[in-house]
Amino acid sequence: MIETKKFDKNMITFLEMCSTCMKMCKDQCPTAWATKSESITPYTRSLMIVLNEKGIKEYDQAAIEAEYKCTTCWACEEACLPKVGLPNMIEIARSHIIAKNPHLKPMDEIANRVETLYNPLNEPAEERFNRLKNLLPEKKEAEYVYFIGCMACYRYPEIAESIIKLLKKTEVDFTVIIGDEWCCGSPIIRNGFTNLAKKLAQHNIDQFEKFKCKKIITGCSACYSTIKKDYTDLGLTLNQEIQHFTEFFEELRIKNNIKPIKTLDKIISYHDPCHLGRRMGVYDPPRNLLKDISGKNFVELQFNREKARCCGAGGGVKYNYTDIAKSIGIRRLEEAQFLNVDMLVSACPLCKNQFEAVQNKNNKTEIKDITEIIAYVYLD
Repeated sequence: MIETKKFDKNMITFLEMCSTCMKMCKDQCPTAWATKSESITPYTRSLMIVLNEKGIKEYDQAAIEAEYKCTTCWACEEACLPKVGLPNMIEIARSHIIAKNPHLKPMDEIANRVETLYNPLNEPAEERFNRLKNLLPEKKEAEYVYFIGCMACYRYPEIAESIIKLLKKTEVDFTVIIGDEWCCGSPIIRNGFTNLAKKLAQHNIDQFEKFKCKKIITGCSACYSTIKKDYTDLGLTLNQEIQHFTEFFEELRIKNNIKPIKTLDKIISYHDPCHLGRRMGVYDPPRNLLKDISGKNFVELQFNREKARCCGAGGGVKYNYTDIAKSIGIRRLEEAQFLNVDMLVSACPLCKNQFEAVQNKNNKTEIKDITEIIAYVYLD
């Protein structure tokens, strides 16, 4: 039996409030913008949940698509005066949908991959660390565990390589979960597979305990928000503090007076990942690091911090509804192109992947992860 969280009375009240309000969130929702459809809006999603919960109308195909055509970017919350927390409600609704339709297509494809291969990218589990073999520390215990994440292991080993080299140079006592790091569970939670998410989370928590670490570091914004927030929301106990690498390195460089040894003479702008920014409130550490590196060459995108536009990849939308994700990503890239910046930097491998996937060949803006930039200027 699939475990699901139930909607309590307060949640239903908030959902009713959302479905009948003045609709200020509509213009903030990236999928509403991309589809130009009234049925793909935050308040319509709320209404469909209310109708289902009150037994008036069960989720039909249109309702299911509306709930899943959401990147869970939290942009609607910025326009919501009562702060109803709709993305959380949508994830609960998805778990209810999966409880009734456990083989829902195409969502179950991601779940099947993660359940068998422990990653959503359809890559062999035994090859997770192949591209990092010569760099990995082999400590059985350490103060820090560096949680690498699926994207950095399989798609962007340069991100993991950057972090590992920086940790080694600064003599941080760290290790990695060689052979037993599983997907953090973010794509599974977003798609509504609660039981599998709990299994993944408990496994990773057990590994943190096994290595007797006090703190966890990760360069992936999705891994960061999932481990920090969702693991406890799943009813599990996490005994370690977790930091995104930008938080960790910002503190470290100030404490140890670490200075860049190179300069980067490029105009840089920063894209706030939704998981790191709106969901977790981390805005300053990445900017402080980039400003220290580029000085006056750092410029903000028109929509930044709490108002930052989503890249379009989150919430399962990139995989389940490719065209919608592509439209959203192109719109975000056009902001950087309008400013004529040399480099668009993010702090999430999924954002980097999305921008690279949708970038027009005539757009010469470099797409980088912030860890690559930090490694370039701080390492020999």
